[in-house]
Amino acid sequence: MAAEVHPKSPTPGGLHDGPLEAAPPAATTTPAPLAVPTVGWRSVLCQCRAAAALMFQTLVQGMAQGWSSSGVDKLTHGEGPFPLAPKSPEVSLIVSLFELGLLIGSVVSLPVFTHLGRRHTLRLGALFFLANLLLTYFATSAGYLYAARLLSGAGMGVNFTYSSIYLGELATPLMRSVLILVMTILAPSGQLLSFLLAPHLDYWQLLATPAALLAVCVLLHLLWTPETPYFLTMHGRHQEAEKVLFRLRRGHDHGLVLLEVASIRGSVERQLSEAQSWRQTLSPPGVRRGALIVMVLSSSPALFGVTTVLSFTKHIFDVAKTPHAWLSSDLVIGVKIVMIFVAMFLVERLGRRVQLSVTAFINFAAMLAMSAYFLCSHLGVNVTPAEWVPLAALIVFMASTGAGVIPVSHILQGELLSQPAKAIFGQSGSALDKMLVAPAAAVVLSVSSFLIQMFFKMVGDSAGYYIPFGVYACTNLFIALFALLVVPETRGRTLVQVQDQLRARSLGLSASRRNLLHIH
Repeated sequence: MAAEVHPKSPTPGGLHDGPLEAAPPAATTTPAPLAVPTVGWRSVLCQCRAAAALMFQTLVQGMAQGWSSSGVDKLTHGEGPFPLAPKSPEVSLIVSLFELGLLIGSVVSLPVFTHLGRRHTLRLGALFFLANLLLTYFATSAGYLYAARLLSGAGMGVNFTYSSIYLGELATPLMRSVLILVMTILAPSGQLLSFLLAPHLDYWQLLATPAALLAVCVLLHLLWTPETPYFLTMHGRHQEAEKVLFRLRRGHDHGLVLLEVASIRGSVERQLSEAQSWRQTLSPPGVRRGALIVMVLSSSPALFGVTTVLSFTKHIFDVAKTPHAWLSSDLVIGVKIVMIFVAMFLVERLGRRVQLSVTAFINFAAMLAMSAYFLCSHLGVNVTPAEWVPLAALIVFMASTGAGVIPVSHILQGELLSQPAKAIFGQSGSALDKMLVAPAAAVVLSVSSFLIQMFFKMVGDSAGYYIPFGVYACTNLFIALFALLVVPETRGRTLVQVQDQLRARSLGLSASRRNLLHIH
């Protein structure tokens, strides 16, 4: 399908074969050329095929996360390989170590991401999930499950840290948000599938369910997962990058695809020339702001309350004495999935900033209601007439989370980071494995999720559950204000255009400060 030709922009990222010099500040206000403004069905099919293995992997991730509630519930009722049901501290560790595994996955996979590429990094995530299944199947004590949960969390760490980057680097602007949102849907879909199957399957049958999905995932990785043109360009493999991009943009105008190839090459060369050592990674104009936004949004789900609600769904309803706790858990996860579908229609209409701020404010109201309910219960007030509040509040919370907070955060992670901030690759040809923005955000999320989930039940049982829910309310209010004041609008822009936008804003602010100093 032919696309209409847009005029060439004078910004960095134009048609150049050699290294590019930075354009003057005035030129950076003009956006980089949008090489592929429209999408034909053949291009859609090629991009979906390239992402297919990752989608199955994300579904397995959701089932692994859902096992925290369904599998542990069966263990505590005497099912499984253990002669004695695990005790409460063991249960807390089995649940919480999954979050700590995020740190392992993001750190261990960083050298693979830097040296071997995006597709090999995603394949490593599949191996982590396979090791989790094997260890859980042959477990004879809680120690085996500790290791298994760490490995499944490591698989999620790979997905969380690098999947949005991968999709952002291979997709067109329209397909980028669609693919990331589909991936965001599949994670809770896997969790819901685990919840729905739990009452009808025994421990071993429930464990065997994701094995077939994982087998399909590995097969698709071997057949269809390509390397991204950005990684190939960073490593000087320009012909391979061009070949991959033509395969992903099948059906588009030949000249515009060549324009996109040149635009990617020019942008990558400029970014690498500005950050030739790890100390310079965040020094180029606009890079620090993008990194700050990604760090805050990507490392915050634990402080939103999302990971707690997902891991302790049934327990929260049991403590709140909500009728039909299993059914309520299914309903909460189902609502999140439905609302992610809604997010697909909103994200290209409302824009990232509005969608993120509004849904974060709704989360604030829902968590405030949960905190008030548990505070009244803690103070001895009769809450029986209001026993519907926890279910209603968590439905609203998961609906707004699915409609904006989580999917928009994933999309921005795939859009805002410069290439050096993902993984430095100097012009000398040697990659430097440093703790950069994406893995650093995963480490912060891992540690915060582990600590919060370890102490959620302890604090709730001893001091009252209104305390953690009150903290979640404050965090969501902060994110709502942060989105309004700091997050830029990236809707409909290529990755090259997003970096130029951040750069132009930074240079504009610097010029304004210099003018003010000159006046004074």
